[in-house]
Formats: sequence, structure tokens, C-alpha cells
Amino acid sequence: MKQYQYKQWQRMVGAAYDSVDSECPLLEDEVMVAVYKDYLAMHSFIKYIANDYFELSHEKVRIQRDDYVRMARELLKELDR
Repeated sequence: MKQYQYKQWQRMVGAAYDSVDSECPLLEDEVMVAVYKDYLAMHSFIKYIANDYFELSHEKVRIQRDDYVRMARELLKELDR
């Protein structure tokens, strides 16, 4: 997503948050807020993996990979709710 698209997306989500907090929220706004929360969860997970150090020994690489797989499964379960 390009920077100008992300800024517009944030404006739309901000308006959707305002609508969801009102007495009569629109379904589209509720969906947009839910998608934005899922996007933030996925973005933080990917950022964590990208910024994590990399191991050099085979055993530690296997452990690190297993941790990533476990974290990804937990994230998918949370997003699948």
C-alpha cells in the first residue's frame, strides 16, 4: 500500500470508528474497523519477524522457525474468530 493510500485508509477508518461509537453504526463501518484491527495484527507480526535477529546454528534456527509457526497459528486462530 502506498503512503498516500495508507493515509486515506486511516482517515476512512477514523470516520468508521466515529460511526461505530454512535447510536446507529453502519455495517460497512463495523467491517472496516474489524479489517483494520486484523491488518494491524498481521502488520505487527510481520514486522516482528522482519526485525528479529537470525540464528546461525541449525538447532536454534529450527527452534526459531517453530516459534514463528506457533505464533502464526495463534494469529490465524485469533483472526479467524
